[in-house]
Amino acid sequence: MGGWSGITTVAGSGNSDTVTGAGQTYTLDDATANAGSNGTVAWTSIENLTDSGAGIFQMGTGGSVAGTLTAVGGTVSYATRTGAASFALGGGASTGMGGWSGITTVAGSGNSDTVTGAGQTYTLDDATANAGSNGTVAWTSIENLTDSGAGIFQMGTGGSVAGTLTAVGGTVSYATRTGAASFALGGGASTGMGGWSGITTVAGSGNSDTVTGAGQTYTLDDATANAGSNGTVAWTSIENLTDSGAGIFQMGTGGSVAGTLTAVGGTVSYATRTGAASFALGGGASTGMGGWSGITTVAGSGNSDTVTGAGQTYTLDDATANAGSNGTVAWTSIENLTDSGAGIFQMGTGGSVAGTLTAVGGTVSYATRTGAASFALGGGASTGMGGWSGITTVAGSGNSDTVTGAGQTYTLDDATANAGSNGTVAWTSIENLTDSGAGIFQMGTGGSVAGTLTAVGGTVSYATRTGAASFALGGGASTGMGGWSGITTVAGSGNSDTVTGAGQTYTLDDATANAGSNGTVAWTSIENLTDSGAGIFQMGTGGSVAGTLTAVGGTVSYATRTGAASFALGGGASTGMGGWSGITTVAGSGNSDTVTGAGQTYTLDDATANAGSNGTVAWTSIENLTDSGAGIFQMGTGGSVAGTLTAVGGTVSYATRTGAASFAPGRWRQHGDGRLERHHHGRRQRQQRHRHGRGPDLHPG
Repeated sequence: MGGWSGITTVAGSGNSDTVTGAGQTYTLDDATANAGSNGTVAWTSIENLTDSGAGIFQMGTGGSVAGTLTAVGGTVSYATRTGAASFALGGGASTGMGGWSGITTVAGSGNSDTVTGAGQTYTLDDATANAGSNGTVAWTSIENLTDSGAGIFQMGTGGSVAGTLTAVGGTVSYATRTGAASFALGGGASTGMGGWSGITTVAGSGNSDTVTGAGQTYTLDDATANAGSNGTVAWTSIENLTDSGAGIFQMGTGGSVAGTLTAVGGTVSYATRTGAASFALGGGASTGMGGWSGITTVAGSGNSDTVTGAGQTYTLDDATANAGSNGTVAWTSIENLTDSGAGIFQMGTGGSVAGTLTAVGGTVSYATRTGAASFALGGGASTGMGGWSGITTVAGSGNSDTVTGAGQTYTLDDATANAGSNGTVAWTSIENLTDSGAGIFQMGTGGSVAGTLTAVGGTVSYATRTGAASFALGGGASTGMGGWSGITTVAGSGNSDTVTGAGQTYTLDDATANAGSNGTVAWTSIENLTDSGAGIFQMGTGGSVAGTLTAVGGTVSYATRTGAASFALGGGASTGMGGWSGITTVAGSGNSDTVTGAGQTYTLDDATANAGSNGTVAWTSIENLTDSGAGIFQMGTGGSVAGTLTAVGGTVSYATRTGAASFAPGRWRQHGDGRLERHHHGRRQRQQRHRHGRGPDLHPG
């Protein structure tokens, strides 16, 4: 027909018929396919609707055409649809139509509708939920977006869909988001979507965004901050990773997030890190993260990594080096432990770190160590550590442990055995102290070690000792120690102290009382010298001890004495000593020396002048013999003294003399105590006798 007027009904053929219009609204019949009306004309069996303008196609509760809806900037509305609708971008078959052309607007129903495409970019509306555009078609009330290819979903400043974003290798981009976004690995509800499927790339916003998962492994990008992948989804500009289970965070060679790693029993692994890593116990900023929560395992790199804390207790693993735990986080391959407070380092039965233990007033405990431990004062390598800083307390094991130093002063605890301090570090249960230099060992009022004090030219001081001390030359057990090595100086206490030895030569100091040396060890304030063998006591020009010289067949030598010496047989006080025991040889000086006794028999040497013996003690260079009782002087075959024989009722016997003896009576004067004194050839002589007994005749002068 050339035209028409007043027509209100049109019935199509069995072919693909078309109704055309210009800017019309086409309302499809709810129940009958290919039927509808523009409000003036109703049609049936019309498969295509074509509008030369911005036609509107109302799809009704169930309307449909078998063919195509065509317009120029047209609208498809599923507003009253009773079921979910699907609209295919690109003109393909969609709910209620075989295809379309020129549609630029789609309105969804009240159901869960879908826009589909292939390799499209879906830009969500910033303000309206379930609305968006692909640049050609804009839609509203569309809850799902499904792309058969690598669709891109631009989430806008606030875009969202109530349903699902679906693609095959698709991308979700929050690049322009005004608030922080959260994307759930595994397809769960995420910022701006009810869920997703087939997404392999997520781009975060400029805010602090989060990727979440459950038991995922998060591998951070080696070069790009806030980027990573779980093997399915790769993300960029994501500052936080949160796992609801035991997530694993692989930090890569240089991966990082600006925000927080969160898990429930999670793991942080620096295994492939190219630089040293630092992990902060307590959740603080650590290498590759702004912080963390719920991490219970940390694996270090092949570098010198560090675990840090504040007032933590670090328990090292008994069997694995560089491994340990603070009770919350367990670590492996961590070479350094650093505490900003008074950290406690429990070294375990065999724990160790290759690096350094650092604290501020920290403690190292070897309490459960199965082998002996050694701790180096000054921060050097010690048992179980490459070094240390800021340690002030060390607790030894049940073994024979050692504290070492170089030129240190070791002050032993007055009351507790195997305890002490160098003024910086205090220790307990340390049995040995070893100094590589001239260490000083202050023994305190009652300090002691069960083991050995060792030094190179070291000093042992008993200056403040409350009881008498005994020091064994040769390195044996001494007061306050099981033994020693390299000690060259000993200072005694204010008590009656003793130096002991075996076959030693004891050279007394010429000027200082109670001081001397055996050539290896020099001592001061030592009152007694005791030798278990034939010790030799060199008395020097003026040496002395306030106590006793003791030996087994020992020798006292006054050879260099500057004044006359007197030696008391029987062990009494003698020149330079308070007494003696076990002395069998005495050598006098170049002066007029004296051996004294009480009721002794003095047998002079047959050949050597000024020499003799009482059967216990032999002497040489002794010019005078003085007995406080009835001493007997056996003159031998040729014995002599340059000085005087003195006794009280004494006897001089020439019985074995090989030559004639002459005993000069001389001029005698008898004293009231029985002593006789005579002058003979200008020399005064004394003879002890009884007033009414035997003796030489008196020739009063």
